[in-house]
Amino acid sequence: MAIVNVTLADTFDQWRVKTNSMGTQTGDLTSLATTDKTSIVAAINEIFNNDSDDMENLVDDTTPQLGGQLDLNNNNITGTGSINITGAASFGGSVTTSGLISVSNADISITPHGSGKTTVTGLKLVDNMDLNGQSISGTGSIAASITGVTQSPSDNSTKLATTAYVDAQVATENTLVEMDDVTITTPTNNQTLVYNAATSKWVNTTASTGATEAFAVGMAIALG
Repeated sequence: MAIVNVTLADTFDQWRVKTNSMGTQTGDLTSLATTDKTSIVAAINEIFNNDSDDMENLVDDTTPQLGGQLDLNNNNITGTGSINITGAASFGGSVTTSGLISVSNADISITPHGSGKTTVTGLKLVDNMDLNGQSISGTGSIAASITGVTQSPSDNSTKLATTAYVDAQVATENTLVEMDDVTITTPTNNQTLVYNAATSKWVNTTASTGATEAFAVGMAIALG
């Protein structure tokens, strides 16, 4: 609506025309779409109180967009639903959830700040854990029921070694001939093991039990 200026220099007729134009530019109140047509103020108040698009509450906008940082002002975001973001999420406090934390075909990396440590309480693995060349160290114990493919005789692999397997392996090394540095060939009574430096083996040998004939003759001559 254009501004209408009425000055002291205006004639009465000029004043009349300008004053009438003010009403014309304002419009006929009866043409308002509001129920209350008693005044412009009443009509505006009716629109304000009944219009759901005046953003009295955030729920009035079904697709709100932030034009800047959202300051919670020491308040919380609560409710039932999901928070979906593309990018990084930084938290200066604790993160508590009663549901799952999942990402789409990507790793979940937990990196403590500075010299901090990652503490996980009530850890339960549902798949294989890859140590990635690292070690599990500390003071405590690891208690678990381990199942897997067990060892069999002569199987030098990383399969599980059960008590039965260990007993069977020990049972195969219960005699001298089974020792790696012992070679026994047709053993007889009263034989002894003699070390052979050339072969680095202990071998069975029959020890001399008396003097040779030449030795006995020599001793007889010497003794008269």
